[in-house]
Amino acid sequence: TVTPIPSNTSNITRTLTFTPVTMGPDQLNGDFLINNASMDINIINYTIPFNNTEIWELINQSAISHPFHIHDVQFYILSRNGVAAPINEQGRKDVVLVKPQETVRFIAKFEDFYNDTLPYMYHCHLLPHEDGGMMGQFIVENPVITGYSLSDNDFTIHPNPTDGAIHITSKKDFPIEKIELFNALGQLLQTNRLAYIQDYKLFTNNFQSGVFIIKIYSGKNIITKNIIVH
Repeated sequence: TVTPIPSNTSNITRTLTFTPVTMGPDQLNGDFLINNASMDINIINYTIPFNNTEIWELINQSAISHPFHIHDVQFYILSRNGVAAPINEQGRKDVVLVKPQETVRFIAKFEDFYNDTLPYMYHCHLLPHEDGGMMGQFIVENPVITGYSLSDNDFTIHPNPTDGAIHITSKKDFPIEKIELFNALGQLLQTNRLAYIQDYKLFTNNFQSGVFIIKIYSGKNIITKNIIVH
């Protein structure tokens, strides 16, 4: 068999598409994107539950090959352009070459390590592409951690009311993982996934005046606050 992990045990399929920043002949000089985005150190691209089994689908829409590397786990290649992996690719891997206009699918189980604070990386293993932003990051979270009830003393949110931006600052023990913003009806307006930072500036220039609800996540810890926009 190609893999000892049956594909029907996958909890989710994630698609990562590689594209050049510049189309045409100049694309061979880089840079390249993953899912139309360059690496942002303040963004966690994926939050993966510990023990999750996942299929990652790599679609290369560029004119150059990309050796894709993932940290934390090793994986088994399922197919190239729908054809089962050849015998030389049937072992455990942590790098796979994705050729131009090729789709590679692999399966992995995130069962070895978890850390709700420190992210793992995935990226093209060509250094110029990696340095040019062809990277992303994910965390593997432990779903059994019990949450701590945050208090107003753990974060400062100012100015409130505001007419332009809200500054959110956390104590060092509670770095910010994610911020969600809701309107007064409880409808989710935006989600900002962050890389466990201490300070964040939420711009409100495009919001209508009114009361909004902000939910701040730090690991398994959550606090909810009302903000007023003039």
